[in-house]
Amino acid sequence: MPRIIISSSKTQIEIHPAALDAHLWASDLKRQFERTALPAPLLSALAKQPLQCINTDDKRLLLFAPLCTAFLWQGAQPPDKTPIICYTQKEISEEDVFKTAWASVLGEIFNSLHPTVLPDLRDSLSEKLPEHLHRAFFMSKTFSDSLLCTLTGMARSTLTDQRKAKKPTSKATVNSSEELSVESVLQQLLQPRNKK
Repeated sequence: MPRIIISSSKTQIEIHPAALDAHLWASDLKRQFERTALPAPLLSALAKQPLQCINTDDKRLLLFAPLCTAFLWQGAQPPDKTPIICYTQKEISEEDVFKTAWASVLGEIFNSLHPTVLPDLRDSLSEKLPEHLHRAFFMSKTFSDSLLCTLTGMARSTLTDQRKAKKPTSKATVNSSEELSVESVLQQLLQPRNKK
């Protein structure tokens, strides 16, 4: 059964050889968000996501998932107090390590946002994320347009244009008493027409 350890300054982690291709592939991808521009508190929290490693006979830890977390570390090792799920080499096969490594990088990619929903990101974060977490992660009261533009490289004018395109056009609103029900529309369609 895997055991959980907490990383310290003495922890030494390397990428598992079976995970290296997935790690290198993911490191070459252009990201939607510029990770180096993330506010320090958020970067720190993301860098401490639990890791899955193989604990080798010579006490090295071989990381195989999540691989994208390693890109957030300030150095070659995870931050202190990062939880690590340690497997022995007998508890997980090389093939499972290989599959899990690829699943971790593909999961990040396939779960990423489409660029056209970026204006909604700020609005939904402002609505759903409590203010104390805004302050903790982004060092501000809300997730601002300027931060979104810094993180994505998107021009402010592009963001504004996307917002305008999403706004409904102003049409005459129908009074709710004048709205037609499905039944009334069907009745009108079924009535015989007067021929002249």
